[in-house]
Amino acid sequence: MTKEERIEYAEIMWRQPSKYIQLSGARIFKEYGQPERYYQCLEEMLGDELEPYQELIEYYKDSARKKAVEIAELGLEKLREGRTEMMIFLMNDALERNDTESVEHLARSARRRYYVSFD
Repeated sequence: MTKEERIEYAEIMWRQPSKYIQLSGARIFKEYGQPERYYQCLEEMLGDELEPYQELIEYYKDSARKKAVEIAELGLEKLREGRTEMMIFLMNDALERNDTESVEHLARSARRRYYVSFD
């Protein structure tokens, strides 16, 4: 298959109702230099798995920091596992912005939550 055929195939996969097939198509976009389509698909599929949140945060943290923060906050709400990572990212972000009020608020919130590990 040529590059153009693969991208056309990815377009067809992208329009399918199955999220699994859409993600497979999105991976083709990423492979052929269209990562924004891949990350758009990841955003639409966010659920209760940690890896997509981490991948999106890593992708957006330098180019669109506000978007990365929004994803971390969403992860804090939706995830059962991995909330500690979301909390750490949010606290580091607040520290980088010298927002001591947010750091204190997040620290108080983390101490009340049983799922955040300070070890």
